[in-house]
Amino acid sequence: MGWQGSAGLSFNYTQNINKLFQIRANTALQYRFAKHVLLSLNDLNLVFSSNQNFSFNGFQHFRYNYLVNKWYTAEGFTQGQFDRVQLVKFRYLLGGGNRFTLLKKQKGRMYLGLLAMYEYEIEADTNIVHNDLRLSNYFSATYKPSDVFSSTLMMYYQPLVYRFSDYRLSLLVNLFFRINKQLSFSTGFNMAYDSEPVKDPEVVKLTFSINQGLLFKF
Repeated sequence: MGWQGSAGLSFNYTQNINKLFQIRANTALQYRFAKHVLLSLNDLNLVFSSNQNFSFNGFQHFRYNYLVNKWYTAEGFTQGQFDRVQLVKFRYLLGGGNRFTLLKKQKGRMYLGLLAMYEYEIEADTNIVHNDLRLSNYFSATYKPSDVFSSTLMMYYQPLVYRFSDYRLSLLVNLFFRINKQLSFSTGFNMAYDSEPVKDPEVVKLTFSINQGLLFKF
């Protein structure tokens, strides 16, 4: 019950044709009272390259959960997002639906979310506007075999409700190694696939990144 949260800072360096340096900062803040849960997530990712190009992306997410019983939760959410890499000037989401608890044990938990959402998107270079309805289905899992190690997994599948060939997939895996009561070392893998991204030669369908950093819980 009450407030709890975390703040993370991670880094990644890649050497290929160009040198790439990536900084990711994120925060999570949750407030729980009775059967109500309020959640705020913030994420900002900055990428610098040796050819002096600079890009960034990020989002701000708010979610409300009502715990009907130990197996079923009603959810509602809203999100603002920008992604210079994928030429998304702004994307706004508003949706809701159902979350089902598939497993609830001491060392692990699994959830299945079946939701729908409205999506408003503006392309960065052309200012083309999209108004769409998508499903926003997800599977999430946590595993904590000991006090020292824990892991989380989140997968999203988001197709258009009237054309399933236009869809987005995303995968986020995090590993945490506890240093002390509040501080942990983290390793994260992010993957995103968009079957129909912004039509531009520089925009790719598949993106992924690996980050290492520190997570502080409060």
